[in-house]
Formats: sequence, C-alpha cells, structure tokens
Amino acid sequence: MTTGGLKRNAVWNLLEVLLSSLVLFVLYRLILKHLGVASLGVWSLVLATTSLARVADLGASGGLGRYVAVSQARGQGGEEALVYVETALLTNTAFYLVLGFVLYWPAWWGLGLSIHGPALEQARSLLPFAIGSFVLQNIANVLTGALVGFHRSYQKSMLMLVTLMAQAGVAVASVKTLGLRGVALAQIVQYLLLTGAGWFLVARAAGKTGFVLPWRVRMAPLRELMGFGLRLQALNIASFLFEPFTKFAFSSLGGLSALGMYELASRGILQVRQLVVAPGQNLPPLFAAAYERDAAEMRRIYESALTVMAAASGISMLGMAVGSPLISLVWLHHVDSLFIVFSCILAAGWFFNTVSAPGYFLGIGTGRLRWNIVGGLISTLGSPALALLLAKPLAGVGVATAAMTATGCGAVFTWLMNCRSLGVPVMPSHYAWTRLLTRIAGAGTSNS
Repeated sequence: MTTGGLKRNAVWNLLEVLLSSLVLFVLYRLILKHLGVASLGVWSLVLATTSLARVADLGASGGLGRYVAVSQARGQGGEEALVYVETALLTNTAFYLVLGFVLYWPAWWGLGLSIHGPALEQARSLLPFAIGSFVLQNIANVLTGALVGFHRSYQKSMLMLVTLMAQAGVAVASVKTLGLRGVALAQIVQYLLLTGAGWFLVARAAGKTGFVLPWRVRMAPLRELMGFGLRLQALNIASFLFEPFTKFAFSSLGGLSALGMYELASRGILQVRQLVVAPGQNLPPLFAAAYERDAAEMRRIYESALTVMAAASGISMLGMAVGSPLISLVWLHHVDSLFIVFSCILAAGWFFNTVSAPGYFLGIGTGRLRWNIVGGLISTLGSPALALLLAKPLAGVGVATAAMTATGCGAVFTWLMNCRSLGVPVMPSHYAWTRLLTRIAGAGTSNS
C-alpha cells in the first residue's frame, strides 16, 4: 500500500470515529433525557448479555482480513480473495441465524440473575431487538473486515458514516414513542444497510462488475479460516468476556445507577480512544503482507505505529481526565464527582491498553496468538477477581479500579511477549521518534 493510500485510510477512519462519537452522544442524551440513567444501565446490561453468545463463534470471519491481504501479497488476485469472503459470509450468516434463535431463553434467564422488578421486565422486552441487532452486526462484520483486508478501510469508513447517520435518524424519530426499543431498532437499520452496501463494495474491490450474489462455500478456505479463526476465537472469548464480567460485577456489587454512570464515562473514553486506534485496523493486514515479504519492513511499520500511538494516547487520555468536569456538565448538566473519578480511572487503564495496541496487532497479523490469548485472560479473569477484593471498601470505584488495572496489565503483557517472540524491539528507536517529530514539525510548517 502506498503512503497516500495509508493517509486516505487513516483520515476516513478518524472521520468515522468522530461521527460515531457524535451519534453516541446523541443517543445517550436521548436516553438520559427521556428515560433516565437507570435505563442506560439496563440497555448496557442487555447488550452485554447478548454479547456472551460470541463465545460460540466458529471463527470463520475472524482472520478474514488477514487472508485477503495474504492472498494479494502472494499475487493470487481478487477472485481468490473473494472466495474467502463468500465462504466466511455464508458460513457466518447461517451460524448466527441459528445462534440468535438459541440465544433467547438462556439470555432471558440470565438477566434474572443480575436485576429484578420493573428493570428486569424492561430488559427482557428488549431481548428480541438486541438479539436481532447482534446477529446482523456479526454478518456485517465479515464485509467490513474484508474491505480492510483489501486495504480499502476508507470505503468501510465511508459506509459507516452513511449508516451511522441513518441510525441516528431512526433513533431520534422513535425513542420518544418506543423508548429503548427505538434505540435497538436504529441499530438494526444500520446493520441491514451495512450488510447490503458492504457486499457491493467488496465485490467491486475484488474486480467484479454488475450484480453479483455470494454463493460459494469452499472447504479449503473454510478450513484455513476456521483453523486460524478458532485460535482467534479463543482470544475473542477472553476479550469479549471482559465487558460483561465487569458489568455484571457492577450491577451486583455497585448497583445499576453506578453502572449507568460507569457506562457514560466508559463510552466517552472509548470513543476518544477510538480516534487513536482507528487507523490501527489497517495494521494486521499490513503486518501479514510484510511478514510474507520482509521482516525488516514489518519492524518499520511497528515502530512507526507505536510512536504515533504512544504520543496520541498520552495526549488524549490526559485530556479526557482533565476535561471530565466539563464533559459531566455537558452530559449531565451538573458536575458529578463519581463521573470524574470513573473518567480518571478509565483514562489511566486505557492509556496502557492503547499504547500496547501495535504489539497486539503484531500477533494477529503474523498469526501468533498465544500471548494475545494469555493477555486477554489476564484482563478478563483479573477484573472480577480484583472487583471482589475492592468492591466492599470502595463500592463502584473499586470495581472500576479492578477493571482498569486488569485491562492495562493484560495488554502490556501481550505487547512485551509478542515483541520478544518475533524479535522486534519493544521500544521504538531514536530514529523513529525523530521521524515522528519531523513529520509533526513539517505538518505545522505547511499549515502556517
């Protein structure tokens, strides 16, 4: 990929995050205004419950972007890459449709373990909508991942911009009459549009013209996708369980109101973090292609990504912590001390997690997932274990501290061990930092 192509992808990735942050702000303000902070906690818990079904994923789509990039690096062309995409898309569609039907009753029962009374009734009424959104999201993820593998993440971001605006429009029009169901319906509309348009763009990226439907499922690509995907799924299980484990700990030990406040602070921090890591979605296919061609090229990509991410994450997370009183005032119309405390804790934990991202992507791009899995387990199991120790003396603050300590430690562990196993220096060279500063100075000079 050319430097111009990388810049185009990065710019559109950032625009995607900015608009998604705006849509998230609008949705949360609607929920807070019309339904209250406890309803936000209910919605958060329902989404966390349905996300548990990802542990059953076959892994067909997990490494798709990597295989698309590798097939191109080997000169196999767009047709071979499209076979991988069709195989993953049709397999995922069939699997998640079945899983959606199976998921309802276990999720219905599981919600009763965490909440009771009117909140439980409200949560259970949302399940069909949340499950439908979950199924469509996982189908659409195949196509967005394929676009990234084709080094066209700018098209993926353009598509996300359009569908996010559609989501916001549906939510604004329906939340007053349908409540949280309107928010869920808006997500369903977004993923339907994303799936249809995503397939069109993937087919074009592979060189197809005219109307084309996915129809091929090939056993050899399926075995490759599932072989890598099941290992990646072990990593996904460790990662996906972090959020529901943390939120179940909050609802049980800290209460729904504390969970709602944590959700507000967390979403704000994570949206800003996405500005930093969004261009990182291009790294796994870049690492995969470079690993096939030249290890020195892979190290150069890693050093460049790490210097940018370290500088950007430090500035952004510090800014979120310092600016949390103002954010509280905008969202809640008053300065809430608990929101500020949660924001500072979250900023610290996600700083270490974000700096570790290039090391994490090294494992995915090269297909070496052992240390990614171990780091994910450290985060996921460490969060509830530490919460049990800290919740009694510190209540919700203790649960938040436990979660962020675990996520930071797990990510740094993965970073260090992946670099060691691949023979890549953990810290960037002096030249890499100098190059970053030169680029910043050059950008400042050109804009003056």
